[in-house]
Amino acid sequence: MSALTAAHFAAHAAMYQSVSARAAAIHDQFVATLASSASSYAATEVANAAAAS
Repeated sequence: MSALTAAHFAAHAAMYQSVSARAAAIHDQFVATLASSASSYAATEVANAAAAS
């Protein structure tokens, strides 16, 4: 019985590691998108300020 339980927990651990790695990749993509958007927003603000003066 304990070997079956250990195998069960090992399977859950492997699944967790897989899901965790995917979540980290999604987070990294999200952060990169936010950084890119912030740069675009800042550039647009500068261009608008220059056009308004």
